[in-house]
Amino acid sequence: MNIGKTKISVIVPVYNTCNYLKRCIDSIIFSRNSNWEIILVDDGSTDGSSEICDYYAGKFQNIKALHIPNGGVSRARNYGIKFCTGEWICFIDSDDYIDEDFLTVGDFYDCDVIRKSYNIVDENGVIRKGYQNTNNLILSNSNEIYRYYLSRNNFALWDLIIRSDIVKGNRFKESISIGEDMLFFLDSICDIKKYALSTDGSYFYCIRNTSLMHSNNSIRRRIDICFSNVDNLLSSDLIIKNKFFCEAIIAKISLMELFSYRKYLSRKEKVKLKKLFNFVELKALCFLDVFKVFKFIIKKIFINLL
Repeated sequence: MNIGKTKISVIVPVYNTCNYLKRCIDSIIFSRNSNWEIILVDDGSTDGSSEICDYYAGKFQNIKALHIPNGGVSRARNYGIKFCTGEWICFIDSDDYIDEDFLTVGDFYDCDVIRKSYNIVDENGVIRKGYQNTNNLILSNSNEIYRYYLSRNNFALWDLIIRSDIVKGNRFKESISIGEDMLFFLDSICDIKKYALSTDGSYFYCIRNTSLMHSNNSIRRRIDICFSNVDNLLSSDLIIKNKFFCEAIIAKISLMELFSYRKYLSRKEKVKLKKLFNFVELKALCFLDVFKVFKFIIKKIFINLL
């Protein structure tokens, strides 16, 4: 078997991105790894994106165009997962694109997850570095994987290629629109035995003013998102599978940010934040770097003095 040519299912949820969609699809088509299938899930587009999906599906046997009523990106991804037949799955946003090596598995065939580098493209098309893997590396210890995951600044799925059998039983939570990538991945993280960092290939994440992640991003919205992430994590299977790791995630992604917004919190929210800081046990902090542990402890002391 040519391990660089293993089949990858690429799920692309599509909603009104006709100006970017061809670039996205073409970048996949011209990958060095030609053993792929593209699952285009048109989420009720009204701008001509549906026709673009049908055009490519009619031209390539390994491209499927699926059309569903508008229900959001999580629902579109869930629908696409049902049609995947590859050994690997990745999720690419329809306004983004990849380079020719992104879909290369190479020597990491025995791994469960492969993380690629990514770049950020602004609205003027200027490319700046987001994250670059400088060395090929395989993490095979659970605690190493957990610590590395928490060291990331980006919890999206789009820079990952994941073994199908790791995630195919998972589903995105369709009731949420922020943080769904993280929750989807965390459903499987305890099953990951080998997590690879690859220097081959890059993802290009394109920022648009109209994109969901860059609109209405007020302080109030950030507060609501942080509390929502905590509630979702506390009701997830992760709190049962690995309580301390779950607490560490809560500490990093929500409590530290909520602390910075404390003057905007209601009285009830301040009480909840204090309870959450005290809920996180010191043992959980072993998954964070020393600087973040120090910051968390100082903030915990401060908030208990209020």
